[in-house]
Amino acid sequence: MKKMKLFSLLLTLTMVLSLAAGCGNTESAASKESAAPQETSVSEAAPEENAAPAEASVEASMEETSAAEEAALPEIGPYEANEEHTDISVLFQYPAFFQGFFPEGWISSEWWTVMGEKTNTTFTLREISNLEWSENVNLLCASGDLPDLVTNMGSVYSGGLTAAIRDEMIIDIAPLVEENAPRYYRAVTQDDYTLKTCITDDGQMGAMFPILEEPFPVTSGLWIRQDWLDELGKEIPTTTEDLKTVLELFRDNFGASVGFFQMIRPNTGEAAFAAEGIWNAFGPTGFYLDDQGTIQYAPMQQHYYDYIGYCKELADEGLFLTSDMTDQKANNLFASGSIGLEGDSPDNIPSYLALLDPEEAAKAKLVPMRALGEATEYSPIATYVSGDAGGNVSISTNCENPEAVLHALDYLFTDEGAVFSSYGIEGLSYEVNAEGKPEFTDIVSANPDGIPVRAAMGYFCNPGLPGYIDYARNQSSWDDVQKSAFDVWNDAYTGSSKTVDVNALTLTQEELDAVAVYKSDMITYVTEWVNGVVFGETPLDDASIAEFQETMKTTMHIDDILATYNAAYERFQDRSLNQ
Repeated sequence: MKKMKLFSLLLTLTMVLSLAAGCGNTESAASKESAAPQETSVSEAAPEENAAPAEASVEASMEETSAAEEAALPEIGPYEANEEHTDISVLFQYPAFFQGFFPEGWISSEWWTVMGEKTNTTFTLREISNLEWSENVNLLCASGDLPDLVTNMGSVYSGGLTAAIRDEMIIDIAPLVEENAPRYYRAVTQDDYTLKTCITDDGQMGAMFPILEEPFPVTSGLWIRQDWLDELGKEIPTTTEDLKTVLELFRDNFGASVGFFQMIRPNTGEAAFAAEGIWNAFGPTGFYLDDQGTIQYAPMQQHYYDYIGYCKELADEGLFLTSDMTDQKANNLFASGSIGLEGDSPDNIPSYLALLDPEEAAKAKLVPMRALGEATEYSPIATYVSGDAGGNVSISTNCENPEAVLHALDYLFTDEGAVFSSYGIEGLSYEVNAEGKPEFTDIVSANPDGIPVRAAMGYFCNPGLPGYIDYARNQSSWDDVQKSAFDVWNDAYTGSSKTVDVNALTLTQEELDAVAVYKSDMITYVTEWVNGVVFGETPLDDASIAEFQETMKTTMHIDDILATYNAAYERFQDRSLNQ
């Protein structure tokens, strides 16, 4: 397994996502139906001997740490299961959209059985839909009936993990983790930035988090029609001028009436739009750190007006459109040949090409495009702390043996446990390929029952406990073009980030109340003003900008919001672990 390389360059805060295990947020109408909680368990006797190590070839293929890095890590002896059998009850969040694929519940996965064998435990799950999660967690908190483990507690408890510890709903694991979960402790303390993202402003640990084997890279970016570029004899654009020229040629020669299509993702807390790959040429579009390390807001800065001015130039010529400004679906626009450039992850590219008629699909070629301009410091936040697979868990004050629970979870941070966490059970969900690397079997990558890959990973692999996660695990089915995307996109960023996710800052109740009064209205106001400039009749001149800034200060209280966020960010910078 790849050990995490020292990662001290990052200067800012990351979001710790609270997603359900191994799944996205996609929902259908059917997912909004109620899903009653289910209680199930699986029990395993203690293994007579320590489990045999995973295939040597698997571990060797994932072991790429230099001698110097290895020497810097503290030595930890072989993992041994708990001496006494331990029952662990879990309040487990599952994605409602995937419920129909697993009618017997997540506990029916053999993964839990093997986890019990490796750690000498029995896991009992109370399974609750993500649609009913907040209500159920808070009811159990009020009744004092929380089980031993609660997944994603911080996302729903008022005041987050800090308040949950203060209110004696969960324990602070900081005094226990080094002794009882030494592999996890090593993972989160080997660089200062990772540690700060895993503790509270008070230096407490309210949860264990899944950890990536390498920092998460930029995983979504621009895709452009290479076949159209080839016909035109053009290169992939690298400047704003080049991009406008190419989009004009796409429109005039291939009927790409939209040109560049930007999908607006809901519930991001961001105003207007961050046009993928375009904003890089101008500067950040949301909250960010200036050269003095102070949080600023881009819509109050000149570079932002240059950015939306460029977007307006494109929109005026029918070369740019966002999903918020049309009733047409992205799939329909792509299928009709209206889109020549858009942003997405490599996973979805085959689905786009499948939308085209057979003749067009045979010649169409989408390739990743680097963001415009020089490499920027305002990169999407890279972090070892993952919310994409596995889940963060808190130990409730009702747990009688938190030491044994921590030790059981620490198995997923061993070399063998890391493979088990990311890939599941050898012979069932993965095999070792000719290169000695784990590779998903068809039960995950092409499930005969039509179970989506992400749903299958969340069932046959780690369903929702913290462990090491290999973010590249779903790339085995990618072609060379898809695999090249991460390198192309990450080349546009320096690796030192001045981006800041204000939604992840820990605010006091007083600060929360103050921000809640203003921020929602501010986001709405900025979005309406920007859309009016780019797609409507709102002028982008000195008078209009001055009026906008005045409203932001006097009515939307942007200065108060920035003061609150900067105070919270200073507390983040000062975080240190209490033990």
